[in-house]
Amino acid sequence: MSDIEFIFGGSFDPIHFGHLHIIDSLQDLNSSWPVRILPCSVPALKKRTSASFVQRVEMIQLALKDYNNVIVDRRESHRTGKSYSYDTLRELAQEYPGRRFVLVIGSDNLEMIGQWYQAEQLAKCCHLVVVDRPDTSVEQQQAHLIDLGFRAVTSHLELAEVKSGLFYHYKIIERDTSSTAIRDSFRGSRIESDAGDVGSQNDSCTQNETRNQNSLTVSNAGSENCANGLAKHSQNIALTSLDNKTASQIIDALNIDTPVAVKDYIINHSIYT
Repeated sequence: MSDIEFIFGGSFDPIHFGHLHIIDSLQDLNSSWPVRILPCSVPALKKRTSASFVQRVEMIQLALKDYNNVIVDRRESHRTGKSYSYDTLRELAQEYPGRRFVLVIGSDNLEMIGQWYQAEQLAKCCHLVVVDRPDTSVEQQQAHLIDLGFRAVTSHLELAEVKSGLFYHYKIIERDTSSTAIRDSFRGSRIESDAGDVGSQNDSCTQNETRNQNSLTVSNAGSENCANGLAKHSQNIALTSLDNKTASQIIDALNIDTPVAVKDYIINHSIYT
């Protein structure tokens, strides 16, 4: 086991290709450093999650089934009350006293980081890797980190030289994807379903994953051949008692930015509807 590892926390409600892009980028940065995924149990600064902790972990495992050197850590579900990064970092330090921890955060979190629980102690517990998020600037926000005692470095390798207190701006091209948009897509698809006319036949259309683009694509064929155009894929979405027009609308709404296995899980467990 490496003596340094990335810590990537979040609600993952649900996990999506934006998260996977960050994990891929971290492994590109240093493939020997494990990436510890830490799903949050009870968010401290956000509203409660829509999916349960168990459901979110299961979706994470589905999305990461082909990944190596990644750890899914469930520890925050074992604590009562709100989940704080500081408490988790302290626990990890006690379990692995010789290890360095690199907390990965998006640039959109920098403005609020001063409001985190025990924020002034973070520089004593970890390093930071800050990745770009849409419409936010690390350069404009890094003063918040300096105020908390972090010092900027120009190479991630410097993070391995001292115990804590450094931050590295990792300039990856971030995907403009959010869990909120995905949840809204599923809720929108249910609204379309409820508004549609009920037909006498069942339509079954299939989602098709284009792996090399890390995205999901769905046939845009006309409604009359929707089922024929999509039914060749092995994963089916059953659209019961809907006319062809409504079926096409739902397929469009479900063409969202998360792995096909995760999307199927969401549908099968009726999450976000």
